[in-house]
Amino acid sequence: MTPTASLSHEMMTDTRAASIWSWLAIGMGHQTYPYKQETTKQTGVTVTQGAEEVCFSETLNGYFAARGPEIRAKREALLRRMKQPPYLPSRARAVLDFVRQSPSEEVLEAAIDLLSGAGVRVVRMAEKMAFEETINEGEDAAFALATAAGRIDEEVMTRILLVSRHEVIREAAIELLADLPPARAKPALERRMREDPSECIKKRASQLLAEF
Repeated sequence: MTPTASLSHEMMTDTRAASIWSWLAIGMGHQTYPYKQETTKQTGVTVTQGAEEVCFSETLNGYFAARGPEIRAKREALLRRMKQPPYLPSRARAVLDFVRQSPSEEVLEAAIDLLSGAGVRVVRMAEKMAFEETINEGEDAAFALATAAGRIDEEVMTRILLVSRHEVIREAAIELLADLPPARAKPALERRMREDPSECIKKRASQLLAEF
């Protein structure tokens, strides 16, 4: 092959490769997950990361679309995928993104139920969000994350989420107090009724106290 022919062949190969790579780049919301193969050091198994993310996204969409008994099975399948290291933080954020983009009571409840099964890393995410300057994920997503974290860890709910700088996180925490025994719930509710900067939170604390 002549130098000119060789160069032309290489350019065609590069162009074809770029075209294939572009075709394999899957747009998901505001992110793009290219199919990228990596071999794990622990197992030596080649994993197609982009394909795994696409599969998770499809499973997530199916979960939020499900109703009745079907949602239980889909929840367990999703939790298995979410808990695979090192995926949980990014996949928990994917759940929150879904809540932000498609807010509804059904989506919110399904997201809380899912995140509640994801364990301590969800709690750490909520702790961090509680005192961030702004909530980029949106208030519905913040409510879902805080509620899930409070269900996982009661101490975090009373010690951190109830004193968050963000009203929506305190709102989530105060609703969880209604599920506690009166001896544990009443002191926290009384304090919120006296000290919370939000009149809405104070009013809700008063309502919950009256129900005990």
